[in-house]
Amino acid sequence: MLINRFFFLLIPGQQSSSAESEQNRTTTASAKNKENAIRPKLQLTFNTFTVKSGEDLKIEILVVGDPAPKIEWKKEGQAVKETSRLEILNKASLTLLHIRHGVREHSGQYSVTASNSAGKDTTTITVVFRVTAKNSAGVWSVPSESITILAQDVIEAPTAFIDPTFKSTIIIQAGETFVIEADYFGKPLPEVAWLKDGKEIEKGTPKIEVKNTITHTTLTARDCTRVDGGRYVLSLSNSGGTTTISVNVKVLDRPGSPDGPLKVKVISAEKCNLNWNPPLNDGGASITHYIIEKRETSRVTWTEVEPHIEDISYKVTKLVCGKEYIFRIAAVNKYGAGDFLESEPFVAQNPFKPPSAPSTPVASAVTGDSVVLTWERPESDGGSEIDGYILEKRDKDGARWTKCNKRRLNDMRFRCTGLAEGHYYQFRVLAENAAGVGAPSESTFINVRVLDSPSAPTNLEVKDVKRDSVSISWEPPLIDGGTKISHYIVEKREEARKAFTSVCSNCVRNSYKIDNLHQGSFYYFRVIAVNEFGTGQPAETAEAVKVSEAPPPPGKITLSDVTCNSARLSWEKPDHDGGSKITSYTVEMQTRGDNIWTKYSESKALEVTIDGMTAGKEYFFRVSAVNDKGTSEPKSLLTPVVVKDNSAKPVINLLNNTFNVKVGNDLKIDVPFKGMPLPTVVWNKEGNMLKETSRVTVQTSESASQVFIKDAMRFDAGVYEVILSNAAGTTSAEIFVNIFERPGPPSDLSVEEVSADFVSLTWQPPLYTGGSEISNYIVEKRDIGSSVWQSVSATVARSSIKVSRLTQGTEYQFRVAAENRYGKSQYLETETVIAQYPFRPPGPPTNIHVVQASKSVMIIAWGKPDSDGGSPIIGYHVESKDQSSILWTKVNRSPVIENQYKVTNVEEGLIYEFRICAENLAGVGPCGKPSEPVAARDQCDAPSNLKVTNVTNTSVSLSWDKPHYDGGAKITSYIVERIELPDSCWLKCNFTNLMDTFFEVTELSEGEQYEFRVTAKNAAECFSAPSETTGPITVQHDIEPPIIILDEKFRQVVVVKAGDVLKIDAEIYGRPNPTVFWLKNGRNISTKGRVEILATKSHTSLLVRESVRKDSGQYTLTVQNTGGATSRAVTCKVLDIPGPPAGPLEVSGQSAEKCTLSWGPPHENGGAEVLHYVVEKCETSRISWTLSASLLQPQTLWASPTEPPVNMSADKPKHAQESLDQNPQKCMSSTCPDPRCKQLQQQSEGWHVLHPVRGSWLGSEKTRSGK
Repeated sequence: MLINRFFFLLIPGQQSSSAESEQNRTTTASAKNKENAIRPKLQLTFNTFTVKSGEDLKIEILVVGDPAPKIEWKKEGQAVKETSRLEILNKASLTLLHIRHGVREHSGQYSVTASNSAGKDTTTITVVFRVTAKNSAGVWSVPSESITILAQDVIEAPTAFIDPTFKSTIIIQAGETFVIEADYFGKPLPEVAWLKDGKEIEKGTPKIEVKNTITHTTLTARDCTRVDGGRYVLSLSNSGGTTTISVNVKVLDRPGSPDGPLKVKVISAEKCNLNWNPPLNDGGASITHYIIEKRETSRVTWTEVEPHIEDISYKVTKLVCGKEYIFRIAAVNKYGAGDFLESEPFVAQNPFKPPSAPSTPVASAVTGDSVVLTWERPESDGGSEIDGYILEKRDKDGARWTKCNKRRLNDMRFRCTGLAEGHYYQFRVLAENAAGVGAPSESTFINVRVLDSPSAPTNLEVKDVKRDSVSISWEPPLIDGGTKISHYIVEKREEARKAFTSVCSNCVRNSYKIDNLHQGSFYYFRVIAVNEFGTGQPAETAEAVKVSEAPPPPGKITLSDVTCNSARLSWEKPDHDGGSKITSYTVEMQTRGDNIWTKYSESKALEVTIDGMTAGKEYFFRVSAVNDKGTSEPKSLLTPVVVKDNSAKPVINLLNNTFNVKVGNDLKIDVPFKGMPLPTVVWNKEGNMLKETSRVTVQTSESASQVFIKDAMRFDAGVYEVILSNAAGTTSAEIFVNIFERPGPPSDLSVEEVSADFVSLTWQPPLYTGGSEISNYIVEKRDIGSSVWQSVSATVARSSIKVSRLTQGTEYQFRVAAENRYGKSQYLETETVIAQYPFRPPGPPTNIHVVQASKSVMIIAWGKPDSDGGSPIIGYHVESKDQSSILWTKVNRSPVIENQYKVTNVEEGLIYEFRICAENLAGVGPCGKPSEPVAARDQCDAPSNLKVTNVTNTSVSLSWDKPHYDGGAKITSYIVERIELPDSCWLKCNFTNLMDTFFEVTELSEGEQYEFRVTAKNAAECFSAPSETTGPITVQHDIEPPIIILDEKFRQVVVVKAGDVLKIDAEIYGRPNPTVFWLKNGRNISTKGRVEILATKSHTSLLVRESVRKDSGQYTLTVQNTGGATSRAVTCKVLDIPGPPAGPLEVSGQSAEKCTLSWGPPHENGGAEVLHYVVEKCETSRISWTLSASLLQPQTLWASPTEPPVNMSADKPKHAQESLDQNPQKCMSSTCPDPRCKQLQQQSEGWHVLHPVRGSWLGSEKTRSGK
């Protein structure tokens, strides 16, 4: 059989390469997977085939195109008809013409046409079948005439295929790597060039790398930035033409700098406008805003002007005049800020100048304090409109100019006031525009005469001071202000005040009497002169003047305690002190018959004791008051005093001996008495001498003794005693003092009864009543969460009360105070009390669980609370929530009486939790522990077909089938339970998540009976009903011989292709569980590398990955337990490439043009019959192998003249594989006229056999001699 890809007609000048064939196949395979429409292309190595008559011919043509092309074969212009000897086979990428046992009628011109929506391609093929003769000696006869062809390169224009994803713009992030790949082909091999934006990419750059093979090219760009985006073009060119494919790449990066130039338009010295254009490259994202910065050229740091501006223009303010600035702007997108665009340096200055000087101001309407000035506009406004004028003045002899106008002047006329008469002034005017103030005008001189108010009066004096009046006088001011003084203003001010008040506003004299002054007060006085120009400066007294005079005489004089040599005088204060404090009193006496008054003493007190008088004489006495203004007139005792002794026992004259006072008030106990001489007084309390303190004082006079108690307190009450003694005797009296105040707090406050809406309180009266009977009690309450007390009752007469209208469940505190006529006592408070029934709310319900769940209904049940709180439960409240929610929702409107409830308002698929709380008369108790989450789905079915697979003396193995209905969610686990008979409870066997449908229950007691059941659980957390039980199972040894069950396909030879997975499965049974052994060709199988053995209690499998030829053979499975052993064999055949032909490769019949090769069939045919052999040759001067012959059935071959080592391989339907190599042989004749023969004889005898690149050709390697 002849295959067109490897057939080679030995004609000089013709070359063929297996590598080239492989290249074409690679290109075709790459093109087959393209999704875009591709024009059909037919790939054929040779167009002429010469075959011996009777041999088979296969012509394979590779077809490229998308969609799959339609193939049409023709011979001599007519469609080829298939027969038993001629067959056409069309595949996805291949068309095959197969001629069996060809004859001359099969020779002719064949044409193949491939067409699809993208176009069509046609190629022609010449087939020649010829006959040669052969005799028994094995020598070939002279061949029939052959057709001579010219071996030359086939020219095909380059074609490239690229992934469809590259036809749209490729978008990548900055910093990432992108790769563009393309497959291409063409004859001769095209030159590959990559271009970006019209320029060829330089090879070997650090970021962009280009790799080319003979059929594939790759462009890789690493760490991409914005500049790496653009249009990439793949250019392929050879002698057949040029092909280009473009790919657009967009890199998402920070934007480029704004498009320049950055224009700066100066508005003024402080302002400018910036204008720019958006960046040409936005980095793949829209520009969100711009950042503006500036810096002075004298500095190196940039200052932010505006961090976020969305427009492409901006007005900059607050520039410093005369400074040179540079601005820069950067665009910002969502990937960050781009590069900055800088402006040219510019100086911040106005585009115009200040105005020139106005004309010299002209004066008119000059008065004593004002002048009117006018002027003309400046000759030049400096390029900007005049905004206003500034008028300045200065004294003729001064150096400083001051502004006359507070605000900028818009008119060219101004009245200047506040000038001094008689002074010379200079005036000048300055104009102002947007650039600033211009130069001043020429100045002008003006003389001003000043007419003003007068100066202060002189020589202000206080002439006469009385206790309520003062007389003052003054002289006219030295400066009258240029006009006559019209009148004066007289004012006064008390020393403690700051403001003067007017006394007389129109005084025409130079003196004035000021009346109605406050006696003893200090005053300041001032006088102000007035003329027609206004009031002048004031004249003020230097010191404050006190309004006072000498006091009047003292009041009544009283004589007492007259003895044989002394007497006591006392007197009263004068009616007033004359406006000044009385400093002392002067006491004088005179003997009857004497005209001279003798000063006895000066006393500050209102009494004095005069000693040293002569008994029996008569004396006169008088007293005078003294202050800082002088001494008053004396006050005389009208009757003379006779000096002699007088004595009498003290007498107490009490009208009432009981004193009552309210606590906190002052108490005065006054005890009048008489006695001669003056008795001594002693005060006692409760039998002890009364101690004087700052609060309790005792004062005794000649006629009475007094006790003063300030801020009387409770302990000031009691019995007081006053004792008076003199030479005549002793007298005493008892005085009772009662202190009245608010009572003490009540005692023993307690809570007698507590209910949901009332509380009963009782207490005892206070121990201290405050000296008065308790009139009532005050009761208050407050919520413990509030600080405000609320009145319950303020008129409680008894010592108990029932507080009603309370809020159930609220915590209260109560307090009680007693009240008498003098006030209420302090409060006595209770402990906090909760207004509730004497019983409590019930406890939480127990065992809350979902009895039944479906997609629309859930039934929940629960147990009664452990405690009903002392009151029967009247109902339950049900709440629910979605598992993903945090809010509980009440389900029932009225209390549920029973211990289960049917919930209907559920949504399918949601997972619900439920909680229950109980209620009695005391209220609603706490909620119980929520139920387990349950999904609102139909419950899954129970597992079925539960059976016992193995029983030992300690374990039971179970298996079951999945539920028929999983409840709408995947079954996630099973729960295996057991019960020990006869009396026990169900216990869980598995404590991990069980997903298999089999389980071994261990740690059972030998000889005991058990039952088992299984419950399924799905992903919605729904549990099925338990399966049917297994029935009683006795735990004991159960021996069954092992059994192997193989699939029917393993009873025949198992055939797999090389590279596929070889897998043998078997079900095994036996009690106890058997042990598994796998053998291959009688030897144990190692589980290393590609081989894996899996075994469970009921199943075993042998897995061989990436099978090869040597994996063929007989595999034996052996299982064994105490009941016996059994084995089953499986024969496997791996279809693989054949082994190398059997050697040695013998060469015989050598001549100058041919030789005969002989070999043996391969020892391993790879599981299929060897179809034919392929022969290759290699000249020792070359390193590449070339096809010599293929489709060979016999095991001999004639070869052409040269000096080739021969490479021989057997060919399966798959492709040629390992080769058989021969030592180099020279094909030559003893008498060879061809000059090449001589050349061949001179060649080296060494050989070098290479491993071919294609397929898996193998060959031995020998080196040339001397190398």
